Amino acid sequence: MRVTGRVQVWLPKNSGYASEDATMVSTARRRAAVADGASEGVDVRRWANLLVTRYVNAPPPIGASAEGIYEWFRETIRIWNLSPPTVDPDDWRFQGVGATEAAFATFLGLQFRSEENEHDGRLEWEAIAVGDSCLVRVPSPKAILAGAQPEFFPYSASAAFTSTPDLVPSDLGRARRLAPTGEGWPVRVRRGFAEAGEVFLLGSDAISKWLYTLPWTDPEVWRRLPDLRKPNLEGLAHQLKDAGEIDHDDLTLVVLRVREDPRR
Repeated sequence: MRVTGRVQVWLPKNSGYASEDATMVSTARRRAAVADGASEGVDVRRWANLLVTRYVNAPPPIGASAEGIYEWFRETIRIWNLSPPTVDPDDWRFQGVGATEAAFATFLGLQFRSEENEHDGRLEWEAIAVGDSCLVRVPSPKAILAGAQPEFFPYSASAAFTSTPDLVPSDLGRARRLAPTGEGWPVRVRRGFAEAGEVFLLGSDAISKWLYTLPWTDPEVWRRLPDLRKPNLEGLAHQLKDAGEIDHDDLTLVVLRVREDPRR
């Protein structure tokens, strides 16, 4: 099997301003990632870009332990601190109580093994997430007809979205919150096996929250949404913003498809 896909929506919160979301897709490596920089941090676009770039180029291996995933985040923070941002001492945002010189971002990474499972031909996949950048796994048409439902990660419902999601910090001191210490560990991991025809949607928070509210009991929703082309999806995103049906925020959506390899 092969994985195809691309970034289908990448729109800033306001026209004329750079998006604080970052995303990267490599179908050759079978990896994709989305990160949403938190506005209150320093140089958040660069931090979000580092997270997605490093994941697509050198992720933790599928099946890594909690400590192994934590070490991957720590190493990413060390790379960041080789060239930390310069903070303007006159910038009011970084003065007084609660001021910070760190960057923060939510994160979602998805990867597939390079080879199919030798027993049934399915592809093993793994997703890791911190915060409210989310994954929707859409079943294959065959599974839909059999009554399969979409899978949501890391949240199970739209009510889980808040204004204070967990974040990946750019400094090692704050990163202790990411340490695998049990139930409070904010890094979520999901693994599974995909068959041909499945679609994986990766989105930043605003578009993810909207995806969670769709009437997924109607098969036409998941049958048609992933097939929309980039201009149509971007047009839909603008319409939803104008109608107030989606939060006024940066919007990012990646669509990946698992397909049969025609060479086999």
